[in-house]
Amino acid sequence: MEIFGPLALLACPVGMLAMMWFMSRGRDSRESASRSTADLRAERSALDAQIARAEQRDVTKSSS
Repeated sequence: MEIFGPLALLACPVGMLAMMWFMSRGRDSRESASRSTADLRAERSALDAQIARAEQRDVTKSSS
């Protein structure tokens, strides 16, 4: 009967470690299937251009 006290105290940290381990495994598998650096750079360039166009539009509207 005395074993349940220490067992209950260890349940939370052990459960937390198990959840962290499972979550990190899932993240690693998603990252390995992610896009390449070149794809991400191309997307960033396209987004930068889109932001520049939106800012230019805002400047044009505010000067009118």
